[in-house]
Amino acid sequence: DLRALPFAGGSFDVALSLDSLLVDRDQEAVLAGFARVLRPGGLLLLNLPAFPVLRGSHDAAVGIGHRFTRDEVADLLEASGFRVTEVGYWNAALFLPVLAWRWLSRLRGSGPGASDLALSSGPLGGLLRLERVLARRIAAPFGTSVFAVAVRR
Repeated sequence: DLRALPFAGGSFDVALSLDSLLVDRDQEAVLAGFARVLRPGGLLLLNLPAFPVLRGSHDAAVGIGHRFTRDEVADLLEASGFRVTEVGYWNAALFLPVLAWRWLSRLRGSGPGASDLALSSGPLGGLLRLERVLARRIAAPFGTSVFAVAVRR
């Protein structure tokens, strides 16, 4: 349970959370737990699903209760005792294909079921590799995920 991490305060220099801050309406408690187990100056690396408009069967299949915006993540981190050093979107190459797929799925009336994220294989994998190179120079204005780096105050 991320709201009650079984570690002593200040136990870690770094915490990595990949798509796990998904507890509806209790994100503050999860972030407070990360802040508690990190030493002052410790780093939190956080990756979250982005944009509510991208909600689809994958969300239901894996229990995603909430999709975030960059500003929402920054505000949550600041309110939880972190200083944000970086926050931005990534997986921009997948944004339009996923948006179109999810929009078509809603039109067809496809209900929740299995994950629909087989889209990331094949040719789209090459787009993601290109995006990683470009991301070093250009901040993406959108993406399927939000990535943040924050320091515990």
